[in-house]
Amino acid sequence: MGDDRHVIVGSSIRMGKIQDEMTAWLHIHEAKLLKRPLGLYLCAGTPTAAERQRELEDAYREVLRAHAYFVEVVGNGYDFERMGFLDKAIVRMMAKQTVSSLNLDETMLDELVEAAQTSLRTRSENP
Repeated sequence: MGDDRHVIVGSSIRMGKIQDEMTAWLHIHEAKLLKRPLGLYLCAGTPTAAERQRELEDAYREVLRAHAYFVEVVGNGYDFERMGFLDKAIVRMMAKQTVSSLNLDETMLDELVEAAQTSLRTRSENP
């Protein structure tokens, strides 16, 4: 029987991917995560639904997404203060963005909390 304590894992996206440290952590702890109630979220780099879905699929392996009761992108944004020159140039060109921004979806964050409280499956992708 698994531990009933929830684990909620979130990450930001940098150049379309989660950080290598997060990928390694997920790999190391995957078996443990699959024994607990799990929520997964991202703060993406893009506002488009198709790209957000792709980022979710790339960030979290299918086995984790299938197990999780919550798999969503809860916002998007860019932090120009932490970007290097080349990253800023790419974001300016691709996203047409020139200043830092953070757009959190308050409704989606409320759904994460509610899903954790009730362990209901709330999913972006097809089950």
